[in-house]
Amino acid sequence: MTPITSDSRPLQLDLGSGTPGVWTLRLESVSAATGGDPRDVEGPPAGLIGRDVPATVPGCAHTDLLAAGLIPDPEVALHEAEILWIGRSAFSFRRTFDLPGEALEREHLQLCFDGLDTLAEVSLNGTVIGRSADMHTRQRFDATSARAGENELVVRFAAPLPAALAAREAYGFLPSEGAGGNPKMPHNFLRKMSCNSGWDWGPTVTTSGVWKPCRVEAWDACRLGDVRPRTTKISGDTAELVLVADVEGPGRVRFRLLDPDGAVAATAEAEAAGGTAEAAVSVAGAQRWWPVGHGAQPLYTLQIELLDAGGATRGTASSRIGLRTTELILDEDPADAAFPVDGLAGREGVTGRRMTLRVNGKDIYCKGANWIPEDLFPHRVTRETYRERVAQAVDMNMNMLRIWGGGLYEHADLYEACDEAGVMIWQDFLFACAAYPEDDDTVSLVEQEVRDNVSRLARHASLVLWNGCNENLWGYQEWNVKGKPWPEVIGELPWGLRYYFETLPGIVNDLAPTTPYWPGSPSSGTTRAEFEDTALEANMNSRGNRHVWNVWHGPGHYLHYYEHCPRFCSEFGFHAPNAWPSLERSTPEDQRDWTGPVMREHNKNGHDKVLGDGQNKTSARIHDDFPVPAGRELDDWHHLASINQARAVTAGVGWFRSLFPWNSGALYWQINDCWPGASWSSVDTDGVRKPLYFATRRFFAPRVVNLGPAEPVELGAWGDDTGPLRAYLHNDSDQRWAGDLRVRLMEADGTLVEEQTDGVDLAPRSAAGVDVRLRALDRDAAPGRFLVAELPGGVRSFWWSAPDKAAGLPSPKMRVEVADGGRRVAVHAETLLRDLTLYPERLHPDAVVDDGVVTLLPGERHVFGIATPVDLDAAALSSAPVLRTSSELAGRAAGWTPDEITLGPAS
Repeated sequence: MTPITSDSRPLQLDLGSGTPGVWTLRLESVSAATGGDPRDVEGPPAGLIGRDVPATVPGCAHTDLLAAGLIPDPEVALHEAEILWIGRSAFSFRRTFDLPGEALEREHLQLCFDGLDTLAEVSLNGTVIGRSADMHTRQRFDATSARAGENELVVRFAAPLPAALAAREAYGFLPSEGAGGNPKMPHNFLRKMSCNSGWDWGPTVTTSGVWKPCRVEAWDACRLGDVRPRTTKISGDTAELVLVADVEGPGRVRFRLLDPDGAVAATAEAEAAGGTAEAAVSVAGAQRWWPVGHGAQPLYTLQIELLDAGGATRGTASSRIGLRTTELILDEDPADAAFPVDGLAGREGVTGRRMTLRVNGKDIYCKGANWIPEDLFPHRVTRETYRERVAQAVDMNMNMLRIWGGGLYEHADLYEACDEAGVMIWQDFLFACAAYPEDDDTVSLVEQEVRDNVSRLARHASLVLWNGCNENLWGYQEWNVKGKPWPEVIGELPWGLRYYFETLPGIVNDLAPTTPYWPGSPSSGTTRAEFEDTALEANMNSRGNRHVWNVWHGPGHYLHYYEHCPRFCSEFGFHAPNAWPSLERSTPEDQRDWTGPVMREHNKNGHDKVLGDGQNKTSARIHDDFPVPAGRELDDWHHLASINQARAVTAGVGWFRSLFPWNSGALYWQINDCWPGASWSSVDTDGVRKPLYFATRRFFAPRVVNLGPAEPVELGAWGDDTGPLRAYLHNDSDQRWAGDLRVRLMEADGTLVEEQTDGVDLAPRSAAGVDVRLRALDRDAAPGRFLVAELPGGVRSFWWSAPDKAAGLPSPKMRVEVADGGRRVAVHAETLLRDLTLYPERLHPDAVVDDGVVTLLPGERHVFGIATPVDLDAAALSSAPVLRTSSELAGRAAGWTPDEITLGPAS
């Protein structure tokens, strides 16, 4: 713990370096179980209360107890239920530290905590110096009670579950049973990560702890805080910026802006007044920051120096920033608006209004996914993991991540990775699936939290949109709790509207006025009056953004996506199990049964809720296209559920892109996972790529063709009457796209029935539709027939006459060539091969394949590349459960055996 000192700059002592055992954890008390969660029947190990346990900061009670071997791992088997007592327990974290005498000579001495989770009381040498009730807010406490030499620091945490229940009792009942929140824990009554209390993709691990770094700071005269640069205008090659620095005390700030090559682009000085120093600068030859796929991401370096009245340096900071402007365009549709899909205008009896993000004056089609906390315990997430996830997003052709409102304002590492990669951030404020109290104490906490985090994050070029809440506006209008609509249960209690339409937009306008604000996801408007307009719904197609959950949680087949036509879809998705390596480590071998208790407990979708059991729902969705595997054939179930997810989201995104420019964005739920369980993710908790990963790379490609109905239509299965079909082309690139569109009607054995060819010529960032003029598909007369539309460059789309189980597909035949120790696998199709996929992670957890979910026509060939630290067995790579195709099930029904895969020479 070495102080960082100079003659005039702040002295800092790091108190949370992550070194185990410097701190100790003590279980102070355990409240009685409330009876709300029937699983909560266990208590702590005997003798644990009052015992000191080695602890780590940053950290939490769960990870310290786990490291000490005092609790089982909640990610494994059914252990989650065994440690629910932690959520009703009070803990203290303690350490001593030596303070050099020179720290006491400074004018200001403070204890600084970047994150306390959640209900904390901080004592120094037996004197309480501060309290915190918000996990998301940085705290600075006066520490003048410190002494030279040894000091004792104690942070006591009240039990979160009893505190939340008591707060609800005092305020009055507000719903928190929304789309996945654990009703036994009213997360809406604590300013704490909501999903820590369980969600429909993660377990209940309600914890306490010093979850971010902490330190002692000693300083004189003035102190430098956050820096908030903003680009107000870019005209030609000149950018206008306002540079703002937070300053505590009197001081003067020098700003120095370096261009991406290190040359000085602008300088300015400003006196601090009212807590900030502000200067306007012009940057000639400005290099714009662009979202990935629209240009480069040059980053300037902003250097800041704080001087006191005598000219001594009191603080410095440096930040990498991008020059860009952002707007949210909400224009009403013109009366003569035309779209590639028919029947969109006036569908809901209101004039349509688009929701389009504009960066640097250019409309952006947003392609991406929702982000949840990367770990059950976020302090465990490394910089490398954040960067890996962002790289995976870019590899999947995503340009946006939505940081969801039931999680966190994330670590700077995530935003910095997105700044560098050009991945835009839609940042929710932390209000999710619930009504929220508006008592004075909570309002004060919210205001501090929001000001703190907007100030901290405003510098990031990637952060292009602030959003007020997740599903709360929709919930108030459409959800029930205790068998009654929300308004009837809430009555006259204030429930959050003040935050979404006053507090949050006011703070954004004050601290980050050049970044757009939107009140909720979903929402059909920006004002309270629009929310209260009975002609509008929060979750509607014609205006604002939608969450399309009435497919997965609705009537059945993923083809129901073709009923929906959102202007911007910020949530939708389909479920699948976690990847095989994390399934193996979390599920004991004798429990690997998809109908068994462990796998059911690791599928939180609908678990113990009215939505129904998640495993049964997944099996029902498999059965839409396939026969459900019998008995304990987990290999088949795992593969088919994964393929079904990829097919479903492909259909959804394909249709939404067909709606362009009516539709301006598609963000599916979700990119990542926090534990080894079933969910909607494309990347497993261990970073393993699911089949959806590879499907995403194709359906978010800059240029796509999608076959679909000429207008929105209700479909329950492949082969239902669609009316006329159309091939939709979306050119989301800056280059003209011209070529021949070929549409073929084919038999299941690959025989060509008929075809059409049309020349197409699309301008950059445009779309077009081409009618399919071939004879109609007939599920009864020719169930094996299908359409394939394609353009040069491998752009391809399919439409099927019937689900796989009724299509009469030929038994799959292929020749497989394995080379380079299993690092190259070439598959030659002798018959139609649907959804050809390799799972090399089943042979080694670090083996990564470069593609998947590939459909080959007879005579076609595909080469897979595999990165692996060890050689892989050729025979294993060429057979189930590693090499799979959806055509297998039809083949098995006809007596097919794996012998019809021919292992060819390594060439």
